[in-house]
Order: sequence, then structure tokens, then C-alpha cells
Amino acid sequence: MQKTLEKTIKSHQQGLFLLEAPTGFGKTTAVLNSIRDYLQNPDKYPNVKRICFVTNLITNLPYQGLLNGLSQDEAAQCFQAKANYEHVIDKLLKTPISNNEVRNSKEYNDLYQAIESYFALKKDLNNSNSIGAKRSITYLHQRISAECEPKFRRYLESQFFYNKSQNERQAFIKQNGWFRELYPICDLEKYKVVFLTTKKFVLPIYTFLRMPFYAYIDSFTQDSVVFIDEFDSTKKILLDQIVEDGIKDKVDIVSLFLKLHFALQNLTIPKKLLDTSQYNKDKVESGRWFTTESHFSYWKKIFQEKYDAYNINYIMKSVDFPNNKSFIFDDGKQFNIVKDNSKKYIYTKLNETEAFLSLINRNMTSEGTQINEVIHDLRYCIDGLTDALNKVANNYMHFKNEHLGGASTKFTLEEAIYTVLDVLNLSGDEKEYLFEKIKKEDYSFNNTDDHSDMRRGFNYTEIEDSNYHDAKSVVHNFNFSNTPEDILLKLAKQSLVIGISATANVPTCINNYDLKYLNHKLGDKYIAIDNEDQQRIKEEYLRMQALSNGKYKINIQTIDELNCFSDKEKCRE
Repeated sequence: MQKTLEKTIKSHQQGLFLLEAPTGFGKTTAVLNSIRDYLQNPDKYPNVKRICFVTNLITNLPYQGLLNGLSQDEAAQCFQAKANYEHVIDKLLKTPISNNEVRNSKEYNDLYQAIESYFALKKDLNNSNSIGAKRSITYLHQRISAECEPKFRRYLESQFFYNKSQNERQAFIKQNGWFRELYPICDLEKYKVVFLTTKKFVLPIYTFLRMPFYAYIDSFTQDSVVFIDEFDSTKKILLDQIVEDGIKDKVDIVSLFLKLHFALQNLTIPKKLLDTSQYNKDKVESGRWFTTESHFSYWKKIFQEKYDAYNINYIMKSVDFPNNKSFIFDDGKQFNIVKDNSKKYIYTKLNETEAFLSLINRNMTSEGTQINEVIHDLRYCIDGLTDALNKVANNYMHFKNEHLGGASTKFTLEEAIYTVLDVLNLSGDEKEYLFEKIKKEDYSFNNTDDHSDMRRGFNYTEIEDSNYHDAKSVVHNFNFSNTPEDILLKLAKQSLVIGISATANVPTCINNYDLKYLNHKLGDKYIAIDNEDQQRIKEEYLRMQALSNGKYKINIQTIDELNCFSDKEKCRE
């Protein structure tokens, strides 16, 4: 099996290869041997920048098994990426902090005391095994992970990273070994082999040096090999995370549109944001780049057109929706949901007499505009402006760096994006919503040739009424822009993905990725196993099976003759 992996890695830089072999056949061992070979013989793999090993559970990561066969120098090129709080719990009590300000901070002392108590209770538990001690350990672990460590990390960020150039951040990390011990993720990009869980792989990764990035679309995995253990079962993890992210990114889309529209129509943009950097001047002259002023002028015009077309100057309010309430707790809220198969439509219609934009539920065509059309166009405006703001920030980053007067400082793209968003006077949640769109390139119009028939997820609109905003309906838009297959396709187009599982090729859409769709989209980058390799693996398995034939005998004994497991009365007897 290792020969198959070696041949595949050498002959392909991108694509998806599924290695299917029976449970217990040594798939993980073959992968570890391939990783060792990569570290010990780098000249054999000149086109491989990095290897990532991804699995669902941290307990399944064969990290120690890999290190056992490596020299000290080779092991130093490997890293197991865990949650920040896990590294801190492991290291804080054993790591001297050289910075007096940090050591005397409330955040550090609260965290230190919590971890000290955590380990003291664990030691007592080994002696007493009491239920109270177990509960206290669970409570402390939750407090450390959800409260103490995040507060300590935010304190460090505010003191040593916020409003600091990339060079200053690098200098701090280099000069403070204690920080690298507590947060080894800061050195992530120096490692040749990285082990991490599936959830960690699809969440934004923050290294303290640059803006958070998604590994599957970042240069971090470009020209790399990504092993995915128990390949088919990772789909559920990806899907759960997509749903969680979509629900978390709830936004009042009408309110956000109005804020951006107001900013475009009324705010005077600072001149230094409008100036074109030297880096982009040649692009502007050749038509490959638009000036910041042209971006703002264009979207100012588009926002005004939609504002007028849909009468967004009027407040939206639902009218004559079914109002049957059935709930335990009455919080004054109600939500209107229209099923796709109900043949009902929600229209917006201007009620000039009452001075509001009514939302009407109808089961036939009606006067007015369908709410879906309105929301689609508002999202288009928001996404288009967000993409433009990203370009404005990129230009401002170059402009700022050109005028800083020295190569030792560097204004980051993250700082530039937040600077541009801050000019628009948005709330913290709204800025984070747009920042997340920029990170993911999550735009509704992003249907280029590469993505035209990609499964782009879905979005839905929720109309919320409440006694606390009785004159207005709040229109929330939830966007689930990705699918597990979409994420896999993006990854396979920039790296070689090797899926390992006993059921990797079982064609089900529930417990596995849609393999037909992946095959169709990837074309020749959907790598099939050679007949020669398949035959060799089969022969190896038969040889292994022959070694155990006749050696083991299975004795069957009934242990539930009285149906005790299913009959509670007999069980009590």
C-alpha cells in the first residue's frame, strides 16, 4: 500500500485519490511510513511543500506513532495543532514568563490559578475517585477553555499584537520563547508535517501574524498533500460546521443595506483612502485595476437604484400572516416560515396610506415584488460593495506601506480591511459579518467558470415579528454558502487530497460525499487507483488473511436467556 501512496504522490500535485482497504489492513501505518519517507528523503518529493494529516477525533491522531520513528531534527518539523487552551493547559505551569507586566496581570493570574486547581483536583481524583472531584474538574476545564484562556489571549493580543506591524509581531514572537511555548500555532507555517482534527482544518486558523485564514483555500495547503483519515465520515463534521457558521452569521439584511447606503450617500471618504498606491497605478492605467473613487461612485449609484426601486425608505411590516401561537414561553416573538411546496409567495407592496412597505403572504401571483427578488438584489449590493471594500483595503495597505518610510514596518491587510470597514460606522457584529465574507470570498455573485455549476449551498430568509418592534418586521438572511463537496473541490484544486477509509468508495450521499459529483467536477484530477496497485493490495490482504485462518475459534454463548436486557421486571428479579 505504501508503494501505491508513493507513486500517487510523485505523479500528482493536485486532485483527489481515494485509498480503500479493509479495516485492520494497515492504512494508517502506510500513511505514517509515507510521511517518514517524505521527512527522511525530501529529494524524492521536490514538489511537496507540506503534508497535513486530518482526522475527526484528536484521539485518532497517530502523532506519537509518527514521532517514534523520527530523529530529533525530523520530529522538530512536525506539529500537532490543538485548541489554544489545550496547549496552554499543558504548558503554563511549566513555562516561566519573562515579561513582568504579563506575569502581574489579572488575566494571567486568574488563568494560572484555574490551571493549578485543575491539576490539583486531577491528582486528588487518582486517590479518591469522588463524584464531586470529577464535577469540579469538568467545571474548571470548561472555565479555562471558555473564559480564562480566551481572556488571557485577548490581553496578549491587545498588548503585543493589536495595531502592530507584521515585523513587530514577528519580533515579539522571536524574542519571547514563553509565548511560542504557550501558543505554538504562531509557528504553524514553518512545519513540514501538520496533524489536526477535521474541525480545526475547516475553521479559521489564526497564527497571530496575519489575518485568520481557511486552510482549504489558503496558500498554506498549496502544492501540499492532505491525508484525510476515515474520509467518508468527515462529511458530517464539515456539514455541521457549515450549518453552525450559517446560523451564527445571522444579519438583518435590510438594516445593513440601509447603513451602507447611508454611508455611501452621506459620508466624505478620507483622501488617504482614495489615493491610488504606486503598486496599483500601472494597473489602473492599463485597465486592470479600478481606483478607490470609482469603486465608491459605482456602488453609490447601484445602492441608490435599488433603494428607489424597492421603496426601502419605508419600513417593512408583515400583514395578515397566520398568527397561530403555540409555545411554552411567550417572548413576544413569532416567525413566519413558508414551505417550498406550499405554492405561497411573500410580496412587498407599498402602503402609502399607512406609510409602510407591507409584506403579504399569497398563494398566487399578486401585485408587488416577491421578497426573494428584493433580498437577492440587496444581497448583491452588499456583496458587491464588500468585494470592492476588499480591493480598497488592498490598495490602502500598499499606499500605507509606501509612505511608512522604512522596510522594518509593515501595515497588514487585516488592519487595512478593518480600517476601511470602520469608516462606514458599522456595528461590531456587522463589521465581523463583512470581514468573514472577505475571508471566505463568500459573495452571491461569485459564479465564475470555476464555480458556475458548483453546489453553492443555500440561503433562506426569516421574517421576525415581535412586540418589541411592533411597527416593523425584521428580515434576517441566513447564508449557507458552502457544501462539504464544495470545500473538498477547492482543496483538491490546489493540493493532492488522499482519502483513506474502508468505505471511501461506497456511493451514498448521506454517509459519504457525492462521489459522482466530485468525479464530474474534478475530471482527470479525480484519480483512480491503477489495476496493478489494486491487485497488489488485494494479494497483500489475502496473504494477511491466510496467516490467521484456522488460528482463532469463536465460541457463542447466550447471556440473556431471561430477556433481562429487554424486560425490566425480570431484570429487577
